[in-house]
Amino acid sequence: MIYLRAKAIDSCINHGRQLYYRLVFLLGMDPSLSIEIIAFWLLVEGNGEVDFLRQINSFHGNMFLDIAAMGKQFIDAMHGNPSGLKSKSTSKFHEEVIFGICFFLNNVCYKVLSDLRQKAEQHIAIDYVEESPGSSYHVHYQYMKKYQPPHDHRKHKYSMSHNLFCGNFLI
Repeated sequence: MIYLRAKAIDSCINHGRQLYYRLVFLLGMDPSLSIEIIAFWLLVEGNGEVDFLRQINSFHGNMFLDIAAMGKQFIDAMHGNPSGLKSKSTSKFHEEVIFGICFFLNNVCYKVLSDLRQKAEQHIAIDYVEESPGSSYHVHYQYMKKYQPPHDHRKHKYSMSHNLFCGNFLI
């Protein structure tokens, strides 16, 4: 478990910080949702998908937008009602995924991404990385700013640090 955490910290430092920046500052995603997506991706990487964050970080344009959207859909599904799951195996899978995401949130993401998260929640713009000139991030970001309501961080449903999601999994 210690080796897994050390490898996850290394991956999060090398790729997770840039991914968080891209999700929050370029795409305008909710900071708490973004950190949960990265914890989910670390869980995937920790379960044998070698260099998963590096691979995601190599995507640009629509490829990155699509994988970010899939990450959001998965996190939304995990926030769903687990008591509505039909089979024991599905319920057990849900529980194990929640446990894994909480593990990576508490032991990796909150430590490695805390400075970026704080800036995002305070709406402090940072110049962290340049995207390739042909990427569609800036167009997408302008769209998000123009047509989507601003985040109200007091009311968002994405907050695994809140007992609603990780309450039974104190790590």
